[in-house]
Amino acid sequence: MNYTIKELIEKEDRKNPYTDEQIAELCNMSREEVTLLRQEQGIFDSRERRRQILLPEVKAILRGNEKISDRKLTAILNERGYQISRFITRSVRDELQPKENKEERIHMDPDRDFEQLIGYDGSMKRQISQAQAAVLYPPRGLHTLIHGPSGVGKSQLAEAMYHFAIHVGTIQKESPLVIFNCADYADNSELLLSQLFGYVKGAFTGADREKSGLVEKADGGILFLDEVHRLPSEGQEMLFYLIDKGMYRKLGETGSTRTAKLLIIAATTEDLDSYLLTTFRRRIPMLIDLPSLSERPLLERLMIIKTFLFQEALRIQQNIILEKDALMLLLNYPCPGNIGQLRSDIQVACARSFLKHITYGDKRLIIALDDLPPHVGNLSLNTASRDSRKLCESDLFVSCTRHKEQVSHIGPNIYQFIEEKYDLLLKEGCTENEVYQILGKELDTEMDNLFNKIKYQQVDRKNLEEVVGNRIIQSVQKSVDIARMSMQDISPNILSPLCLHVSASCERMKCGKRIINPQLEKIKKEYPLEFATARKMCMQYHEDFMIDMPEDEIAFIAMYLRTFTKKKKEESCRKIGIIVLTHGNVGIEMVEVANQLLNVNFAVGLRCALDEPSSHALQRTQHAVEQLDEGRGCLILTDMGSLVTFGQIITQRTGIDTRTISRVDTVMVIEAIRRAILEETTLDELEQALNMEKEINFHGNLELEEKETVIVSICLTGKGSAVLIQSKIQKLLQEHDLTIRILTLGVMSENGIEFELDHLARSYHILAILGNFQIDYHRIPFFSTSDIINGIAQQDLLDIIKDYQQSKKAVSCLQELLDEDIILCHVQDALCKNDILEKLVELLVKKEYVSQEYLLDVYKREAMGATIMGKAAIPHGFTEHVTKPAIAILTLQDAILWEDNFETNIILMPALKEESIAYTHELFSICSDSMLIQSLSACNKPQEIIRLLTTRTKPSK
Repeated sequence: MNYTIKELIEKEDRKNPYTDEQIAELCNMSREEVTLLRQEQGIFDSRERRRQILLPEVKAILRGNEKISDRKLTAILNERGYQISRFITRSVRDELQPKENKEERIHMDPDRDFEQLIGYDGSMKRQISQAQAAVLYPPRGLHTLIHGPSGVGKSQLAEAMYHFAIHVGTIQKESPLVIFNCADYADNSELLLSQLFGYVKGAFTGADREKSGLVEKADGGILFLDEVHRLPSEGQEMLFYLIDKGMYRKLGETGSTRTAKLLIIAATTEDLDSYLLTTFRRRIPMLIDLPSLSERPLLERLMIIKTFLFQEALRIQQNIILEKDALMLLLNYPCPGNIGQLRSDIQVACARSFLKHITYGDKRLIIALDDLPPHVGNLSLNTASRDSRKLCESDLFVSCTRHKEQVSHIGPNIYQFIEEKYDLLLKEGCTENEVYQILGKELDTEMDNLFNKIKYQQVDRKNLEEVVGNRIIQSVQKSVDIARMSMQDISPNILSPLCLHVSASCERMKCGKRIINPQLEKIKKEYPLEFATARKMCMQYHEDFMIDMPEDEIAFIAMYLRTFTKKKKEESCRKIGIIVLTHGNVGIEMVEVANQLLNVNFAVGLRCALDEPSSHALQRTQHAVEQLDEGRGCLILTDMGSLVTFGQIITQRTGIDTRTISRVDTVMVIEAIRRAILEETTLDELEQALNMEKEINFHGNLELEEKETVIVSICLTGKGSAVLIQSKIQKLLQEHDLTIRILTLGVMSENGIEFELDHLARSYHILAILGNFQIDYHRIPFFSTSDIINGIAQQDLLDIIKDYQQSKKAVSCLQELLDEDIILCHVQDALCKNDILEKLVELLVKKEYVSQEYLLDVYKREAMGATIMGKAAIPHGFTEHVTKPAIAILTLQDAILWEDNFETNIILMPALKEESIAYTHELFSICSDSMLIQSLSACNKPQEIIRLLTTRTKPSK
């Protein structure tokens, strides 16, 4: 892999070197991997590699004409084969020019760094003034937040601010502009923190050397945080600590702090109050709102269209004519993706025109209405405004010999595809008309591939390993190799979903949960090869994990084999549609994570704005259901409110079968997609399975409450065999010195048996159910009355009771976890959340309860979402780095903001090992007692806290 990257760079066009993103695409790797490998080999990034040959060339040009304009200089360089903008030309020129010349140029033209932004002296004039004011404010400028919809030019404005800051002396000419896209690391808190702040040797597993973070690299310059709304609250807190005090710590550092002086420019598309902490927002004094494309004058939109057409003409070295009707639609069509979408749509139109050009040999590219993408070309010309008609009185001619600006690298791939395909079809004997028809059908698909290949690339093994662990991946890979001996057509795409499935299955087996497959008999009968192969695969899982997979689980794996065979994939398999509908972008992000993790692309996320009329959101959802339905219905996963009712309304309107489940989260989305992949799964089964998982999670939380444990005996009336079996079980329990209450219940109740069981579950913990009729209730173990009476199931029932009561005895006195040396009372110093986390871990490390790595564990766990119980915060890490169990406690004189709108002055940090997990029962009980928490706040000494907690909690009998 290293050799491939090095080889690519050695063979690249030195005037236009590959970016890390392009190399990642060519090598089928992630951009982060490429960056790390390149840095390890001491290879410069693309900008620096080009700079090494660009500097002498610019110097030679300036020697002949020192007063040449930036525009002319850029044009000459582009004619010589470079693909660069005036930004790059200016930065190189500034390096070569004497200081006094530069200062003279700045004084003469203070706006020149913003000229490339169309509308800098029009609709963007106020924003440019704000940007200049932010940079000029002494001593080092004002931290700035750029807000606006996607595609409006936030990154371009940040880059212009950087060059302006150099020119006016706010930062030095060699000061860096460090760009960090928070979305790239939003789902990996460890990588995010290490990228931003760096780490010291030994900070975590694999940290075998010290590494600088982006904050350190940006010292003295500008740090641009794109998509800052994807930065978790912990990252925001660490940044505002840096903003406030100019200090930070690398991961793994507990004592010393480092300093950094830098200007932060952040950008976001989202609502500021919803996604950014108020404390973080307050520390960014300058807010710049950029207008959407629809809010800008038509004349500016025309200038943007001309600029993009210039770029395409220069790239393909052909004159372009844009017919006036096509121009009118480009000026008027709704463009929610703003400038970014407009650019893509123009590239699509140019590609289609280019196809006709090479087919019929026209000297010019003529873009007509039928060359525009459907969402543009299908609009009516009658909707065009009067002003736009005045701007479109004639066709627009663009010459390829005029001097143009920056050239994108995505376009040539499209044109290369057309040319290569065209030549191939001609060689195969197709006529030009046939070639045109064939290419016309393939072009839209190829365009989608080019624009979406990064978004929908195959799931990376590293990402998968973080979710399921390396043992699962290795075991599943071995089992798939075994399966291929019997079934050669298994798709490699089976690995990701099967790993997730096997991981979940192993967890269920370890927890003693039943696995039920309603398709078991059908699969054994209709797919004997898949079932036999799955049985062999499960033997591998038994060898690796010492778990015996039941036939129900073997049938599930057979369903995966059935689904992920190449022959089956080539058929048009119908799937259940999955739609995630939420307020804000949360649902869209859940779908992106799930689709990428499972290596699929059939779930869809929809955003409903808080101020959007329900009728509009309903209409969009109905359209999505109609598009996704393949005859098997759609599952709608929602968060709350009126969205829950959409499914029923859509079914009434369209006749398409829908099911709706509320309180969606990422785990539910992954589970829904994973199950929907299996073609045998019905919509009803999918809904039932997800609801059951949700109920298990819900009841699992309730079980932490103080409830009496019971066994429920059921018969028709609750007075016949149920009473008899009650008596028999009581006698059996006495023989084994076991005590547990047995309740009787009748099936023939007015409200139904499930209602009665729900009512009991609110007051009791139901350990098992006995009865004459099979009852499946939240996967609680069921035993038939006859099997109990005949003695067949008596031992199984006894084992369940013994295991449960043994686990209850394992709950020891909380005093074992308490230590005066790791308790701090009434801390008065103004601490932020991260200070508290580090202080508590420092106490635990000092007393050898945990290792140094526990701090990173805590950060990782908090990044998943803060743990809050009652009025207390419960930050904690994983069990791996715990030496012996303990609870560190810190109380504050004044409450601080801990998470979103939650404030607390009580922080408990448990460090537990796997065998001490039963302590969570007592911990939950403490945190749920508001009076006790209030009493903790009043304690002045560690001894008082220990006395308060130990007098309340006694050892279990």
